[in-house]
Amino acid sequence: MKQETKNKINETLRAKKERRENLQVCSYELKIDLAHCNKTQKEYLKMYFIEAKWLYNYLVSLDDAFKFDRKTKLIQIKKEYEFIEKELKFLPSKLRQNVHRSFIQNILNLSKKKKHNIVGKLKFKSKYNSLELDNQCFEIKCNLIRLAGVKKYFKVFGLNQIKHYETTSAKLIKRPSGYYLKIICYKEKEAQ
Repeated sequence: MKQETKNKINETLRAKKERRENLQVCSYELKIDLAHCNKTQKEYLKMYFIEAKWLYNYLVSLDDAFKFDRKTKLIQIKKEYEFIEKELKFLPSKLRQNVHRSFIQNILNLSKKKKHNIVGKLKFKSKYNSLELDNQCFEIKCNLIRLAGVKKYFKVFGLNQIKHYETTSAKLIKRPSGYYLKIICYKEKEAQ
């Protein structure tokens, strides 16, 4: 990367940080309206979490997860007593990166705890219930949200709460009652 490009990126980040110093951080939980989702959208939502679980468990099985190539789509999953090769068809590369990043963060947190004589290790997961989304993984338009990899927009309840706020990141959460988006926003500080 050229020095000129690096300087522009650093300048943009510095301006964003200065702007956000005068803003208040808040989070809103929105529910995805499954009644207005087509079959493809529902399958994507379901498979996001299944493939994220496969990827996480694959990372646990690796000797060195730090060297994992985030662009890879073929992984091995253990089914009963044998390993089967699976392709990640639904989970886009940005979400694969986020799963890998959270896995690496878990390793770093464990190493900090080991320094305080709290010993543990990462285990295989039977469920994966939340996916980290950054600004490149979702797009808001009116009362609709589009997720990475899905062509159509999802109708979401409660989006009118954050229409004029600056969104930064979100979490896609799976619960028995449905799918939710927890969005982190910046808004003007309220006068006291």
